[in-house]
Amino acid sequence: MTLKISLCYKPYYGPDDDMNEDNERQKLYLREGNKLLYGNAFNGLAISGLAAITLALSFLTPETRAGKITWLTVMLVILGLRCVDIFIWRHLPSEQQGKGRYHRRFSIGALITAAVWSAYSLFFYPSFSPEEFTCVVIILSAMAAGATCILSGHPLLATLYSCIMLLPCSLILLMLSDSYRVHLGILGIFFTLAMVFSALTVSRYIRNAIFLKYKNLTMLEHMEDLVRQRTQDLYKLSRMDPLTGLYNRSTFLEQANQLTERFHQQQINGYSVFFIELDSFKQINDTLGHTYGDALLRKFSGRLREFSDDNTWFCRWGGNEFIFATALTDPGELYWVADAMLVRLGMPYRIDEEQITPRSTIGIAICPEHGDSMSKLIQLADIAMYAQQDQVHERIAFYNKALEQSLLRRTTLLEALRSALAAGALSLALQPIVTANSQRIAGFEVLLRWNHNGENISPAEFIPLAEQSGLIVPVGYWVLEQACQILTEMPHTTASLSVNVSVIQMQDPQFVANVAQALSEHQIAPGRLHLEVTETFFHQEQQGVKETISRLRLLGVKISIDDFGTGYSSLSVIQNLNIDYVKIDRAFVANIFDKGQSIIAAVMTIAHGLHFQVVAEGVETPEQAAQLAKFGVHFMQGYYFSKPLPPEQALALLPHKRQDSA
Repeated sequence: MTLKISLCYKPYYGPDDDMNEDNERQKLYLREGNKLLYGNAFNGLAISGLAAITLALSFLTPETRAGKITWLTVMLVILGLRCVDIFIWRHLPSEQQGKGRYHRRFSIGALITAAVWSAYSLFFYPSFSPEEFTCVVIILSAMAAGATCILSGHPLLATLYSCIMLLPCSLILLMLSDSYRVHLGILGIFFTLAMVFSALTVSRYIRNAIFLKYKNLTMLEHMEDLVRQRTQDLYKLSRMDPLTGLYNRSTFLEQANQLTERFHQQQINGYSVFFIELDSFKQINDTLGHTYGDALLRKFSGRLREFSDDNTWFCRWGGNEFIFATALTDPGELYWVADAMLVRLGMPYRIDEEQITPRSTIGIAICPEHGDSMSKLIQLADIAMYAQQDQVHERIAFYNKALEQSLLRRTTLLEALRSALAAGALSLALQPIVTANSQRIAGFEVLLRWNHNGENISPAEFIPLAEQSGLIVPVGYWVLEQACQILTEMPHTTASLSVNVSVIQMQDPQFVANVAQALSEHQIAPGRLHLEVTETFFHQEQQGVKETISRLRLLGVKISIDDFGTGYSSLSVIQNLNIDYVKIDRAFVANIFDKGQSIIAAVMTIAHGLHFQVVAEGVETPEQAAQLAKFGVHFMQGYYFSKPLPPEQALALLPHKRQDSA
């Protein structure tokens, strides 16, 4: 006990006291070093024996058979004696285990083992085939690397072991004529140096760790509360995510695997895994900064902990992803828990002066229905979550085979889409836009089509893929170029083309310049080109989009808001942005004789006040067309007038006279 107190609270009395303390530290290092050496040795010896048997017997030839059998016998005898030494040490009283003679015995055994390993390459290298050379280098390097950890309690021993193992073989390789062997020798030299550096670094850390361990133990009798707090801090550092305080990945798997064990022991009927992702987290980090992002993750994790009990486990899986494991298996109960989570997690977060309301998505996998291992269920829950991310309303998904097939299809289509433009698989179709009063063609909407291996892929399927991957930018410029070419072929200079533009395209700093260049090269009046931006995306980058739209309108290009009424804040969009056209979503047109007419009437009232024109999409019957005309809609579009057609057929519909423009 005198030793423990002196390590923490020893006052300075003179050189003799310092010497005593140094001696006591050396005893500590020796005792703990022996524990590290002997405690980790059995596995290392087993691996050494297996490697020696494999190496010696795999490359036997008539010329080397006797020598290699002799070498293997010597190696196994040495390893056996070392195992006996380890067995003896483990059965010693704890006070005897720290004696220096055991340290020396272990060191001698280790160095002899290294020398025998080195002897293999010294004695047999003339008969080595390229395969055996490579195998020897790999095995010796692996053994040296393993020794860096196992022998970390003795830095000099770890250094000598690595040098004896690798340097002779590396020097032999350097003296040979084959370039690849010389290269292996050079790598061996560098690897030896790396192992020596690693051994010294690890040993320094071990010595510090030993000292800190005993320093904390000496404080136990006098500062029990402080030691308990430090222990808790160490627990958090090793087992908890430092940012959120939840389990880290390795600890979660260790704890949650209890569910798997209980299931296999038939103590429970199964269990379930939630894969939870905090959506749009990258955007929050990019716009508000990582400080806000970290604060959001802490608050998000705090809300997750509200759903914990004795049969649940949470962890931060990584980044903005979280895992929740529970013994529940009933889909109804699981859906109720997931829905309650989404409600709680979706409430606004106040961080400094900012209010953030992010969305979350949850994928669920159930044991044994979907699998009976924790890792498998996490993978399947991840698939379910990922497949659900594009859904606007439903944010919860149970894994099923269809989701996995859907994810596989998305991956396959994304890879095919990367080469679709160069392969000529993309094409355009034009759908007429007519005036409401005369139903004459005033222009066309340009629609992108993709034929992949004979299948016509829906734009609703491949456009989101193009946006997520960034392919929408080159594809969008191709569509713009093709549209300008079509405009030069249209016989009526007042007829227009409407081109859909992703907000991702508009965020490209060169977008406005590229539009201006296309108009100039094809000598097109800017007013004939209409750019449509879906209203649901305006809230993501409204200030940037507003500036881009202003620059486009200075060129003379017309701006339309597509799918109006389905977005984030329609009234603020049309009030704050200077636009020319609003396209009423087809869902309201389809419902025109019910609640849709109130919405359309409201849009027309706003249109008159803010001086923009209205286009109604999805007109399919003469009754719808007549009712829209009564409301005063300016233009209409839909299958009632024409389905989308190839450009040649669409242009043939134009009469040989000037038209009203849309």
